[in-house]
Amino acid sequence: MMINDIVVNILNKKSEPIKIEMIGDLADEFRAGRNPSELLELLESDDENILNIALYILGEINIASISILKEIVKKLEILSVHKESQIRYKTLINLASLSHKVNTDKLNNIYKKMSQDSNESISKTAKELLRNGNLRF
Repeated sequence: MMINDIVVNILNKKSEPIKIEMIGDLADEFRAGRNPSELLELLESDDENILNIALYILGEINIASISILKEIVKKLEILSVHKESQIRYKTLINLASLSHKVNTDKLNNIYKKMSQDSNESISKTAKELLRNGNLRF
């Protein structure tokens, strides 16, 4: 079954607890070795629910492949200007979590753009990333 079909199937479930469990199971599949390049398809979606799931899973897994990381960063750069602030914020957090694996100049350029975001939480977080290189929780 294609990844998009799996996620749509999850979203079509009526029960929230079942959806949450299925999303967790899917994240577990990626942790166990499912190809992270499949997330690229989800990150291209126009559906915010699909994007939210993709961004959640991305934040939960470790990606070793540099070529896949580069492609994911390209997708995240596009999402950094998404119309929905929730998507932009989750994108920023995912970029920060990848900071030890990807080109710092590339990330700083994205952070600079996001530091001008109309959403105060996003702009504040992006500015902190520019100052410190990481987030302090």
